[in-house]
Amino acid sequence: MFKSFVLSLAFFSVLNVLAHQQFTISGTVTDAQTNKPIEQCNLRISGTFYSATTDGKGRYTIQLKNEIGPFTVEASHVSYEQEVRPGLKFSNGQLTVDFRLMPNIDSTIEVVISTAPDTVWGSAELNVADFAFIDNRLLLLTYEREERWKRQEDSKTTLYSNCKLVLLDSNNTEMSRTSVNGLAIGFYLNYLNEVFLQCKNQVYLVERNDDSLDIQTFSTDDFHQYIEPVVDTLGGIVYYSNYNANYPAFDYMSFNQNDSTYHTLRYLVDEELMQRFRAQYRDLGPREKLEAFRMQVETGIDKEVVSAYMTGFPSTPFYQPLNIPMIIVGDTLLLFDHVHDKLYRYNNLNEPLDSALINYHKSQKNVRWGETVVKDDLTNCIYTWHEKAGTTYLKKIDTNSGAAVHVCKLSNKYTDKIKVHNNAAYYIYRPFESSQNRFLYREKIGG
Repeated sequence: MFKSFVLSLAFFSVLNVLAHQQFTISGTVTDAQTNKPIEQCNLRISGTFYSATTDGKGRYTIQLKNEIGPFTVEASHVSYEQEVRPGLKFSNGQLTVDFRLMPNIDSTIEVVISTAPDTVWGSAELNVADFAFIDNRLLLLTYEREERWKRQEDSKTTLYSNCKLVLLDSNNTEMSRTSVNGLAIGFYLNYLNEVFLQCKNQVYLVERNDDSLDIQTFSTDDFHQYIEPVVDTLGGIVYYSNYNANYPAFDYMSFNQNDSTYHTLRYLVDEELMQRFRAQYRDLGPREKLEAFRMQVETGIDKEVVSAYMTGFPSTPFYQPLNIPMIIVGDTLLLFDHVHDKLYRYNNLNEPLDSALINYHKSQKNVRWGETVVKDDLTNCIYTWHEKAGTTYLKKIDTNSGAAVHVCKLSNKYTDKIKVHNNAAYYIYRPFESSQNRFLYREKIGG
């Protein structure tokens, strides 16, 4: 089990005007996800001996009998970590503070240790940059050296030179090698599980031909226009988006191939980020504002949107691209809205089923979220992961409740490109302070 820590989860500073009055503090403490009362939650007045514990209905009462200065009301429970805007009411000497707490998903879940990692593939000459599953085969992108983009805005992207595609059979035995022209970036898999290799100046479609590979040049424009926007298909309906990493809003849409109708599934926007995005117009000088207006007339794009691109706002540390993936499991569409902390579920008729609160992506001290949600295509299970002190914790997500229901600690630290396939975690890893190249490993995670 995770070691549980009692944290100060919520607070409210009471005004000085109340500091010398005798009055009662009471309220309820409930689970923010289920709205059920939380029993045995500790309430206390900071800096004093006043405290209380919630009963079976989540209720508490604290009677203040002596004069005290300004204070803070705190609620804590070993299984909860985050407070959701406490409700407050003061009337006739009675202060009511209702707390809604978010579960600490790690405090009540047993952490299992994965099986010892197996080396899937390694080489003394080549490193593994990326990998993809093709049927029961593994496709590897390998390289000799790493390069960097010369433009600063692309500095976070790694380029690989002297690359080779390596095809492995179901026993992870090498079947073939194929050289790649140019500098490679990585694989992209579409909804048909077709593999595209993205390079600096070209896109290739990689197809398996028996025991060898066939690499075909693919139009870069067609890739960005027709391949990247499509998420998946379900019952003759194609789901796609107009997502742009440099704009804080987009739509998920569907196209029905049977009757050629279009439907907007959901419009998604980061409201706070959008305000800052459009506010860039106010900081422009008169000449720049005029230029933004002229571009609005020419293109039809709002001048405030134009101004954000003129100032380079999407490239600053103040801008964060929206992270709201859609995954189809069976006949259910899952939309993970990490901006509004919600998991939305839709049926195959585009009808909303329900939603659940999610908090696995919330920032925790010294814990980094992997910023990704992945599906095991063979089991249809959904996973995410966190890293703490270099150790990776792979978490299985219950798609009904939005909570983590199984946590697996991986053996190796500082893993890269984590994917889940047939109840096993695959990742790229190089031992710390080792001259070994980057190998591909596999660990059975169960759950």
